[in-house]
Amino acid sequence: VEPEETTQPVSTTTATSATTTATTSVSQSAATSKTQTTERTEPETTLSETTTTSVTTLETTTETTTTTVRTAPPYLYKGIDVSQYQGVIDWSAAGKSGLFVGALVRCGLRNSSGRCLADKRFHTNAQACVKEGIPMGFYWFTSALTEKEAREEADYCLDLIREYPLDYPVFLDTEQGSRSGLNSLSKAKRTACIQAFLDRIREAGYEVGIYASSSWFRANLDYSKLAGERIWVASWNGRPSYPSR
Repeated sequence: VEPEETTQPVSTTTATSATTTATTSVSQSAATSKTQTTERTEPETTLSETTTTSVTTLETTTETTTTTVRTAPPYLYKGIDVSQYQGVIDWSAAGKSGLFVGALVRCGLRNSSGRCLADKRFHTNAQACVKEGIPMGFYWFTSALTEKEAREEADYCLDLIREYPLDYPVFLDTEQGSRSGLNSLSKAKRTACIQAFLDRIREAGYEVGIYASSSWFRANLDYSKLAGERIWVASWNGRPSYPSR
């Protein structure tokens, strides 16, 4: 188990047009929370249908497939984020519980040795959400040290997610990790890597966003360069906060 893949409890996420009780908040600038209920000020996210390919780039004319991107409910009121660390989930029971509206599913990561990997339960979780009609979005844990690596991560992520209908954005999870050099990246370099990843995913026709804790946003990202991005802010000590634009 990679050190950066610390166990994450199933969390609740709430996005509304007004303030909601929460441990996390989402704004139009960058979007969603990781253990928490969320506050969201943006209107509903509507993603258009796009035609993609089984290869890395959408422009390739070989063996095309259609990725259905559905329209999200007006607001995500309560949600969960899951990865392999939540183990086997009874999605049928979960979907009927009425406790949440949608799910953010981890699709993959770059580990401490520099390899890109799918989350061990990504396809199982994603397929179950489709089967049970549970709206979903995805997130990727980054350990990119350069913009080139960030684009490689984005391409790997796209290969994983393109077969699934998407209701919510694709988020980039940026936080402390165990890969050598990751935690010492400058604000400018880390922010450039984030922008490279988001731009690549956005070029493929997906909505995007950034996940980080309040303190990580302030200490490790150049927030002025991320204006307009959705953010998913994690907080475990009351209502989350994030830098104002």
